[in-house]
Amino acid sequence: MPRFIFRLKNASFVPKDAKGLLQKSRKLLRDVSIIVMDCRVSYRDIEIDITCPIEKGDGIMKSLSAIAVPEGTDEIAERKEEKFDAIERGKKLFSNQRYWEAHEAFEGAWRKSEGDEKEILHAIILISAALVHSQKDENEVCFSIMTRALEKLEGKTGSYHGIETEELHERVERAVSKKSVEKLRL
Repeated sequence: MPRFIFRLKNASFVPKDAKGLLQKSRKLLRDVSIIVMDCRVSYRDIEIDITCPIEKGDGIMKSLSAIAVPEGTDEIAERKEEKFDAIERGKKLFSNQRYWEAHEAFEGAWRKSEGDEKEILHAIILISAALVHSQKDENEVCFSIMTRALEKLEGKTGSYHGIETEELHERVERAVSKKSVEKLRL
């Protein structure tokens, strides 16, 4: 069955609301053919991860509008794209706080990499995954994963597709020490 991310405009929710929004989504979508898997809250959007038949999409979005204004829907599917394109797409998704999708894009590029490049991409994947956990108010998990990302970035220098690796290391290190991800960017 296809999997989708339904995005709603976030006007007032915070990551601490993710579990309650997940429960509310499940109550709104009581249909045996719809599986509400997860909910993440960024400052821009609420992402609700759902597996369902394609034809149910419009009805789902209408039901979810009881939570917030609909923004859009994206089907989650493995993409066949060049490494450069995957990295650029990942960066754009990351900057729009769509960390789960960014993680997937970077993972596609990581599979085609080796050496230091593979390590840097692995660090970026871990940072994206950590921020997914932050969006679900799972901060202990978030900072644990970020610590693993720091290990991957250790000793890496220079620019990687416009990402300054030393600066990224410093930003992640600061986020971990302050237990705050608010201003973390690539």
